Amino acid sequence: MSKSSFYQTTATSDEMVSVATSASNASDSATQAAASASQSATSAASALSHKNDAETAKTASEAARDASVVAKTASETAKTASESARDTASTHASTATTKASEAATSAQLADDYAVKVNGVVTGSDYSSKAHAVGGTGIDTGVGSAKDWAIKTTGTVGNSSDYSAKYYATSGNVGAVAGALTNINNVAGALTNINTVAGDTTDIGTVAGLSTQLGLLGTSNAVSDMNALANITGDISALAGALEQTYTVTVVNPGSGNFFYLDGNAYPAIEMFRGSSYTFNQTAASNDGHPLVFKNGSSAYQDGVTYYLNGAVTSYANYINPTTFNAGRSSGDRKVVIEVQSTAPSSGLRYYCYIHGNGMGNTITVKDSNISLVATNIANVNLTGGSIANVNAVAGNATNINAVANNSSNINTVAGDATEIAAVANNATNINAVAGNATNINAVAGNSTNINAVNSNSTNINSVAGNSTNINTVAGATTNVNTVATNISSINDFADKYRIGSSDPGSSNDEGDLFYNTTSNVLKVYTGSAWEAGVTAGSGFAALSGATFSGDVTFTGDNYNAVWDKSDDALEFADNAKATFGTGADLTIRHQSSNNTSYIEESGTGHLVIKGHDVFIQNAAGNTNIAKFTDGGGVNLYHNSNTPTFVTTSTGVDVTGNMKADTISIDHASNDWNFELSGADLIIKNGSTTLFKLDTSGNLTVAGDITTDGSL
Repeated sequence: MSKSSFYQTTATSDEMVSVATSASNASDSATQAAASASQSATSAASALSHKNDAETAKTASEAARDASVVAKTASETAKTASESARDTASTHASTATTKASEAATSAQLADDYAVKVNGVVTGSDYSSKAHAVGGTGIDTGVGSAKDWAIKTTGTVGNSSDYSAKYYATSGNVGAVAGALTNINNVAGALTNINTVAGDTTDIGTVAGLSTQLGLLGTSNAVSDMNALANITGDISALAGALEQTYTVTVVNPGSGNFFYLDGNAYPAIEMFRGSSYTFNQTAASNDGHPLVFKNGSSAYQDGVTYYLNGAVTSYANYINPTTFNAGRSSGDRKVVIEVQSTAPSSGLRYYCYIHGNGMGNTITVKDSNISLVATNIANVNLTGGSIANVNAVAGNATNINAVANNSSNINTVAGDATEIAAVANNATNINAVAGNATNINAVAGNSTNINAVNSNSTNINSVAGNSTNINTVAGATTNVNTVATNISSINDFADKYRIGSSDPGSSNDEGDLFYNTTSNVLKVYTGSAWEAGVTAGSGFAALSGATFSGDVTFTGDNYNAVWDKSDDALEFADNAKATFGTGADLTIRHQSSNNTSYIEESGTGHLVIKGHDVFIQNAAGNTNIAKFTDGGGVNLYHNSNTPTFVTTSTGVDVTGNMKADTISIDHASNDWNFELSGADLIIKNGSTTLFKLDTSGNLTVAGDITTDGSL
């Protein structure tokens, strides 16, 4: 009869009381058996830590056996109670007899659940004894407690796991005992271990980059990271400069109005994609001069926001002089541009919508991920200093996983004194484990995370060959804690930074960093090519106030310019140009083909040379060619420092001969002109010829001649 049909049979209240009493007694016995089993499990744990505790486990096991006898006695008591109920229920003798029989069946069932070892008791359930020492079906199924404790050949039951004795004697226990100090350190960092366990995906990614992580330990990479650590202040300053606010004013230096940015006259500027730039036009000098952007000849408004009186407004309102001029009365008047990833590298400029390009200048757009590195430089430095330690964390992960997966079986070890004695033969290592009980308990309290680590066993196994480094990591728990706190940033950095002997040709994203060990150069990927950024020992130059202590070469496509430190000179090679103004209106150059130097004004404006006294001299600087004196005359010289032509307040002075084809003397509308016609001298008033003197001395006069004397 099944247990369910037993309780569904109809009986009187007295019978039910008797049966309930029997069931209660059986339940109490079962509770005692469970309590004994719990004590046995506790004894098993103690057995693993000390030989004397193992003997206690034996006693606990015997107590568990006695508890089973008690359970059997309880079942027999239940049977007796059932028979008593049958004898006293005279009016229900037949029913009582049936109930007694059923009680006997229940008692037998309880006995079977306690000691039966030859197959199942009911359904798929086995007895307590079968679970403890084995029996038909249990040995090839879930496995007995005895097998889980001492079996040394093959796996236990139908699982792929091994017994506690197998794990205890397989050589790993000694390794664990020899690493107690590191285990203690790991136990003290459980919070960070939990963090790592919750980030198995990223850990897997890092494990897949073991080659790249190994390259971080090369002398060149370490040297460059040390150099970066020494200039964190500069890098942080650079990151702060990537988002900039310009204070805009309008100034007329004498040649027209121009935008001044932070006091600098209409400078050409650089912007970085992904960064924000604010042009604050709150100053009153900006009235009538709305600053906007264009790409080529078209308005550019991608990522651009306009503000009047501190509130967002439309482009139409911003360029309207009336609303623009009123837009500073109660808040900021400004324009903000968030530089888009699609912004063109060249062609952009800022200018005055009312007065055109001349008030502004060009904008060059570049890519930059320096801000990401600057934000996380402390974490990068910490990771770089401890990367060897991180590689070694999982040296004993296999054994730890095995212990975690078999904790319930280990608790039943005390069921067999003989096998416990075998464990006692390994007392040295067990004693070492016993002395580390606190940390073991801490590990037991973190089974969820240990299971998470177990599920990532492939990556852990790949790390397992670095146990020496694990010991080093244990001595640097502060750095490990810092890494755990910043794991997201480290994962992101591992994705963006690589090292190798040749530039990667695939899996490249804008802003990726790559250290080329062949050329010793740190490069940045622009989206289409690797751009050299930092060479070994060069460091970074600040955006503002950078100082270069040696020669600096500016390399062009064809010609170069050099700041020569020893000459204290900026030297332009032949055919290299110094250009000024939008469209290169003014050019200074030396042309090698004809050994000639040029100063050229090719725009629509003027070339103005200013000075108190202006001299033009020969190449040696010892002979004047021309002199221009402020408030005085202009002197022209011929091969000496004595002028031959001098302007005065009344005209000019000429030293020596003066030759001319025509000389005009200004007299209102009737100028006198002295001209040559062939070899003849002609004197005209206006266009009328009045005198002609030929080479023979003959004089021809067009009008009358009046004399005071002889003719």
